[in-house]
Amino acid sequence: DPRLMLRVSQIFNRLEVQIKQLLRNNEHYSGIHSVSNREKLRPECGANIIVVFIEGKIHQFVRSGYELSPLNHFEVQWKVLVNSVFK
Repeated sequence: DPRLMLRVSQIFNRLEVQIKQLLRNNEHYSGIHSVSNREKLRPECGANIIVVFIEGKIHQFVRSGYELSPLNHFEVQWKVLVNSVFK
């Protein structure tokens, strides 16, 4: 259904915009260090990484026939992600 796909896309776009604004306003966000550790990636990139993680967890849940919980290994994965984004 094209309308459903449009709605889902809008939800994720809005989520990414909200996360980007949070990162911009967060005094603890200093960017994600690139491989060289000299250059920092912008809040847009950090927001995208978080949304991609969320989408991936949802996709994995659907692909497993709703059997593999999105919360499997979530605590450890989220800590790694947050420690990477919020340095």
